[in-house]
Amino acid sequence: MEKASILLVEDDRTLLNNYKEILELEGFDVIAKPNGLEALEFCKKNKVDLILSDITMPDMDGYDFFTQFKQLKYVDTPFLFLTSKTEYVDLRYAMNLGSDDYLAKPISTKDLVQSVKVRLHRKLEISENFHAIINRLEKGFELMSNHEFLTPLNGIIGFLNILKKNLSNADSEENLKFINYINQSAKRLLELLEKLRLWNSINNEQTEITDTAKTNVSLVMLLQYWVNEIAGSYDRLTDVMFYPHEDMIVEIDPYFIGIIFKEVTDNAFKFSSKGSPVVLETKIQNGKYLVIISDSGQNCKAQFIRESQVFFQFNRNKFEQQGLGIGLAITNLICHKTGTEIEFLDNEPKGITVIIKLDFVETQFH
Repeated sequence: MEKASILLVEDDRTLLNNYKEILELEGFDVIAKPNGLEALEFCKKNKVDLILSDITMPDMDGYDFFTQFKQLKYVDTPFLFLTSKTEYVDLRYAMNLGSDDYLAKPISTKDLVQSVKVRLHRKLEISENFHAIINRLEKGFELMSNHEFLTPLNGIIGFLNILKKNLSNADSEENLKFINYINQSAKRLLELLEKLRLWNSINNEQTEITDTAKTNVSLVMLLQYWVNEIAGSYDRLTDVMFYPHEDMIVEIDPYFIGIIFKEVTDNAFKFSSKGSPVVLETKIQNGKYLVIISDSGQNCKAQFIRESQVFFQFNRNKFEQQGLGIGLAITNLICHKTGTEIEFLDNEPKGITVIIKLDFVETQFH
C-alpha cells in the first residue's frame, strides 16, 4: 500500500527533525521544508496528502503560505497549523483562513500522530463518497444513454418504420399490434422522465411533502385499485392475493401513498414470475397501519434494495432489470420527509416482503 505523503514546514531545525522522525516511524512519507516559500515551490510541482505548517517563519510565514497554497486548487489536501500562538484571536484567524486544524506547541507525539491520522482518514472518507457519487452519475448517464432511454426510443422509431411500410397492408390487426408496441415504449419513456422530474423536484424541495394531509376515502379501495392496475399491466390479475384486515384514515396524502405503494408493488411483479403469487395485506400493529407486499421472485436480497440508490441497479449480471433506481429513491425521500417507515425483508426460499408503516387516526370506514 502506498504511503501517505506529508509536507512538514518548520523553521526550527530541531523540531523539524523530531516531527519528521515521529511521522516516518508511523509509516508516513515526510517531505521537510524550512519555510513557506520553499514549501510553496514544492507544492507547485507536487501534490501531497497532508500539510503541517508552522506559522512564524522567515521568508514566508504560515499564513501567507496557506493563502497562496489555496490558489493552487488542492482543495482536498488537509492543512494543519503548528503554532505557539495560543491567543484566541490568532487561533480564530487561522481557522477563518480555512485551515482544517491547528496544533499548539509543544505537541506530544500522541497528539501529532492522532491529528494526522484523523485528518487523513477523514480525507479518505470524503474522497470515497465523492467518487461513489461520481460513479453513480456516470452509471446513470450510461444507463440512460445505453439502455433506459434508447430502448424505448428505438422501439418507437423501429415500429413506426414497420408501420410505415405496412400502410398498404390490409392486415389491420398486425398494424394495431405495432401501434400498441409504440404506445408501450412511449409510456415507458414518459414514466421514466416523470420519475426523474419528481425525484429532482422532491430532492431540491421544489415539491412540498408533509404528513398532515389525510385520506378521506377508503385506503383499502385505493390499494385494491392500484394493485389491480399494476397486475393488469403485467397480465397477472390472477396472481394477486389481497387480504384487507383493516381500513383506516391514514395521515399522509394519498398521492404520496400511491407513489410508495405503486413502486414497491411494481417491483414485486417485475421481479417475480407469472403464476407466482403477489400477496397484499393490511393490518394494525404496534400503533401503526401496516401495508404488506410480498412476492416470491428471483433470488434478490432485501439488503440490495435497502442499499439501492439513484442510478444503481442491483444484480444486473444475474437478471435483466429495467429502471435507474429512481423509483426507490423517490420512495425513500417521501418516507423520510413524512416520517413513514418502510422495511424490506427476505422471504424464504426467495422473494421480498415490503412493510409500509403508516400513522393513522382512530376512524374506520364501514
